[in-house]
Amino acid sequence: MSRNTDEKEERSRHGLYRSLLFNMIKGVNEGYTIVQEMVGVGYKAQANGQVLELSLGFSHNLVMELPKEVSIQPPLKKERTQL
Repeated sequence: MSRNTDEKEERSRHGLYRSLLFNMIKGVNEGYTIVQEMVGVGYKAQANGQVLELSLGFSHNLVMELPKEVSIQPPLKKERTQL
């Protein structure tokens, strides 16, 4: 992509369209992922197929059935940080 002039408005539009196109291409190639981390004592998550069970300190566990488009992958190794 290239722009015709170096005016401020054209530069800003060029950057906007460039980032929109880049994000579209990245989304098609890599897909959309979210990495979440549970921090705290007593929090636990367990996946059984497409059922996610969360133990978050309530009097009961939260059980969620996930759509087939959503997949869960546990971390490869459990990491601990020392204080």
